[in-house]
Amino acid sequence: MGFIRRGFWKLLFLLPYSRRLYTRLISTPLEKKNPSKDQTEIHDFLTFAISSVPYYRENYFTQNKKEIHLTKLPILKKRIVKTQSNNLLADNYQKRQNKLILTLNKSPLHNLWNIFFQKDFLIPMTTGGTSGTPITCYKNKESLYAEALLFIRGWKMMGYNPGDKVLVFYNRYYDYDLSWANSLTFLHGIHLFFFDSLNEKVIQELAKKINTFKPDFIITFPSYISYAAEVIKKKKIKINHTIKGIEVSGETIFPYHRKNCEEIFQTKLYNSYGSIEIGNTIAHECSQHTGMHVFEDIVHMEEKRNKLVITRFNAWEMPFIRYEIGDKGKLRHERCPCGIEGLKLVELQGRIEDYIILPSEKRIYPSSLRQIINQCNALYPDSIKESKVIQNTITGIIVYLVADAQAKKKDINTFLINRLRKFFPEEFKITIRFIPKLPFTKKFRFIERRFKTPNHSAP
Repeated sequence: MGFIRRGFWKLLFLLPYSRRLYTRLISTPLEKKNPSKDQTEIHDFLTFAISSVPYYRENYFTQNKKEIHLTKLPILKKRIVKTQSNNLLADNYQKRQNKLILTLNKSPLHNLWNIFFQKDFLIPMTTGGTSGTPITCYKNKESLYAEALLFIRGWKMMGYNPGDKVLVFYNRYYDYDLSWANSLTFLHGIHLFFFDSLNEKVIQELAKKINTFKPDFIITFPSYISYAAEVIKKKKIKINHTIKGIEVSGETIFPYHRKNCEEIFQTKLYNSYGSIEIGNTIAHECSQHTGMHVFEDIVHMEEKRNKLVITRFNAWEMPFIRYEIGDKGKLRHERCPCGIEGLKLVELQGRIEDYIILPSEKRIYPSSLRQIINQCNALYPDSIKESKVIQNTITGIIVYLVADAQAKKKDINTFLINRLRKFFPEEFKITIRFIPKLPFTKKFRFIERRFKTPNHSAP
């Protein structure tokens, strides 16, 4: 079946729309690329944003467009994006926003036709939001294709070749059903293994899938795969397949993550960095494991007082210019033994994904709860402004909500309790509290667990 998968990817890369992007993003090896973006292209992109995007037009306008300099533009804060996301959408997409939203269903042929042959589209994507306030941004067809190719660029740094088998091990996050994609695994080689909550039964199913599907690579979060390694070791589950590499992202990676996975899966972890707003893969670790190479032809990354400020180029539909993403990190310019010269993200702080733990040791991750918040806001438009979950004991949680003044609090309370109950046993106490402002805590996370649990190695 390997020749079918390789043939599929070759055919995909030959399609007129993807061929241009493939040439720009994949065909030239990173070590041979000019690490810096062409200054004329940067100027054209900034000029477009200031002329054609309402937010930049109103706030960054300058009479002399020749004097536009990227590093002299104001920093875009998350609070601005949360309140003015529609104003960050370019004029030509605002006018057709509803007509362009991509519709997906369970039919693989319907979805492939729309993705490959619809002239253009917009797909809404929602961030996790460490403060509990998600950001909705939009990707057009070109950006979606570029995202897929940047995944492949990162995977190639682990040794991936199009047609290799990839197992994606994630908490179920998106509101729309992606199960149709697995019916096409024989073509593209990618299998989605999603879970609602993580427990020993899910890990046993994962081990079985590894042994039967025999993936070359696994894509996941460090805490997920590290916990899986712990359970596999504890249960003495045999893994009968050698994995070439495991890509992790979304959280800070700790030494014990690498130790657990290298011991159980007999392979290396490769760190990756990105976000929904800027791009899912904008920096990736190579075989040297000494930091993540920044894709400087895709983004301009700055370090301001240890905070990362990022500009994503060629995002014509919704430009993020000098965006303070909320992560802390250290940048360093160097020539790597792998042959790539340029910026490296050598330190990343602040991404620690907490979770709710039940007496059964079952883990409920933030994405499941954020999905419910998003569903509530869809039913009662934008009623919940901010949210935070605090677990003081192993037998209950408190969900703090900052709601709109006109919100139907009683209906929201009933909706949330009913949806949350799906994840928790009846004896588990769920309390909803409406407050004017979220409580200040040092741990700026959506979920905060305030007690220690035995036999638990995650920070």
